[in-house]
Amino acid sequence: MFLIKLAAGLALILFGVRFLRKGLDRLMGGRLIVWLEKATSTRLHAMGAGTVAGVLAPSSTGLSLLTAQILGNGKTSTEKLLAVLIGANVGMTVLANVAALQVGDYAGLLLFFGVIGFQLATPERVRGIGQCLLSLGFIFLAMNFLREGANNFSSSHNVGIIFGVLDQYPWMLCVAATILAILLQSSTATVGFGIGLATGGILPESLFVDWIIGTNIGLGFTSLFVARNNLEGRRLGIANLLAKLIVAVLVTAFVPRNLFLSERLSFPVPQQLALMHTAFNVLVAIISFPLLKWLLAIVKGTFIPDPPDSQHVPKTFLNPEALETPSLALAHATRELLRMNDEVKIMFQNIWSAHIQNKTFFVKNIRAQDDTVDEINQQLMLYLSQLGEMNDFDRKWHFTLLSYSNELETIGDIIEKNFANTVIKQSAENLVLNPDDQAVLNQLYQKTLLLFDLAAGFITMREHTTAQKVISARTEINEWCMVQKWTHYERLKPGDRQGLSNSLCFLDMLDGLRRINNHLGTAAYGFKSTSARQKKMKTKTTTPNPVPENLSRPAPEHF
Repeated sequence: MFLIKLAAGLALILFGVRFLRKGLDRLMGGRLIVWLEKATSTRLHAMGAGTVAGVLAPSSTGLSLLTAQILGNGKTSTEKLLAVLIGANVGMTVLANVAALQVGDYAGLLLFFGVIGFQLATPERVRGIGQCLLSLGFIFLAMNFLREGANNFSSSHNVGIIFGVLDQYPWMLCVAATILAILLQSSTATVGFGIGLATGGILPESLFVDWIIGTNIGLGFTSLFVARNNLEGRRLGIANLLAKLIVAVLVTAFVPRNLFLSERLSFPVPQQLALMHTAFNVLVAIISFPLLKWLLAIVKGTFIPDPPDSQHVPKTFLNPEALETPSLALAHATRELLRMNDEVKIMFQNIWSAHIQNKTFFVKNIRAQDDTVDEINQQLMLYLSQLGEMNDFDRKWHFTLLSYSNELETIGDIIEKNFANTVIKQSAENLVLNPDDQAVLNQLYQKTLLLFDLAAGFITMREHTTAQKVISARTEINEWCMVQKWTHYERLKPGDRQGLSNSLCFLDMLDGLRRINNHLGTAAYGFKSTSARQKKMKTKTTTPNPVPENLSRPAPEHF
C-alpha cells in the first residue's frame, strides 16, 4: 500500500505542477514573454525578471523553452538570458517552499474553491485563478500521500540498510536524485518526493544536501535537453549546468554536513529541505552573476564553437515540445511567420529585379520559392491547429498568425502567377513603360518594401500602435494608387496601340502591387480590440469615406 501512496503522491504533484503552469498561462499568456523581453535592459534587471518569471511560471521545461524563444527573436543577448535562466531557478523554488508547509489539511478548501472558479465561472481570468487554486490543492494533497507512504515505507528493515549504505556513499543518492529530476522534469516534484522521504524518516538529514545537489544538476540537464535545437540555446543550457556544477563542487568540498542538522536549525524537516533548495540556487545566482560572460566564453570555446554560417539558420522554428504551453507555442509560431515573411519578401525582390532588368532569368526560381512558402504555411497551420485552450490575448494572436500566414501565401501566389506572367509578357513583347509610369511603379515598390518591414515590426511587437500604423499605411497606399491610376488615364493618347499595350502592362503591375499591400495590411485588423473595431465600423456607417477632391493632382506623400 505504501508504494501505491508514494506513486499516487508523485503522480499528483506532477499533474499539479503542470496544471498550475497551464493555469498561469491562462492568466498571463504571451504577456510574460513580451514583459521579459522588455525587462532585460541590464543583467541585474534580467536576473530579477527571471526570478519573477520563475515564481509566476514554476516549470523548468517551460522557462527553458521561453528563454530559447526570446533568444531566437534576437532582441536579447545570450548573457542576459543566462541571467534570466539563473534567476528563474531561484524563483521556481518558491513553489517547493509552499509545498513544504504543513497545510495539507487545507487541500480540500483549495480544491473546493478551485472547482467553483474553474468549472462554474465564465470569465477567463476567474477560470485561471480557479485552475491555480486547484493545482495548489493537488500539490498539497500529493504531499499528504507522500508523507503517509514514506511513514509506512520507513518501517521496512531493508530500507534502513539501503539508506545506511547511502550515508557512507552520498554520491550514489546524488546520482539517484539527478536521474529522478531528469525523468520528472520538475524540481518541485523531485524536492517534494524528498520531503516525503525525509518526513517519513527515510532520508536522513545528513543526506539533504546531496538530494538537493542531485535535483538541481538533473534540472540543469533538463534545460539543456529542451534547448538542444538551437545553437545559442545549447550554449545557454551548458552554461546554466556549468554554474550549478561549480556551486555543487564548492558546497561538497567546503560546507560541513553537520551544519544542517536539525539541532542547529529551528525549521521543521520539510522546510529545511525546501530552504536548502532555495539557498543552493541563490548561491548559484550570487557566484555566477559576475561570471556570466566568462561562463559563456568557456562554453563557446570548449564545448560548442561557432559552426559554418550555413548551419546558423534553422529549417524551422516550430518546436513540438512547446505545444503544451500555448503562449510559448505562439511565440515559436511568430518566429516561423517572420521567416515566411522574409521568404515572400525575397520572392518580391526577385520578381522586381526581373522586371527592371527585363530578364526572365530571375523568374525561373519563383515557382520553387512559392512552393517553399506554401510548405511553411501548411506546417504553420498544422502546428497552430494543435493548440489547446487559450486565453483571450492568445486567442486573438492565434487568429492574427493564421490570418497573416494566409495573406503571405496569397501574396506568393500573386507574385508567382500574376507578376511572373506580366514580366514574361513584358520581355516577350519588348514592352517599354512610359518613364512617368515606371517612376510610379518604382515609388510603389519602395512603399511595398517598407510595408513588408512595418508588418514584420507589427508581428514582432504585438502592439496596437504598430497594427494601426500598418492599417494607416495600407489605406494611404490605396488612395495614392487611385490618384496615380487617374493621372495615368489622363496621359493616354487616343489611337496609340503600342501605348495601350504598355498601359495594360503598367496597370497590371500597379494593381498587383496594390493587392500585395492590401494583403500585407489585412492581418493587422484581426489584432485590434473588438471595441476598437466596433467603434471604427460605427464611424464608417455614419460618416462615409470622402472621395479625394482633385484626382488629377497626385496627393502629397506621408508614408
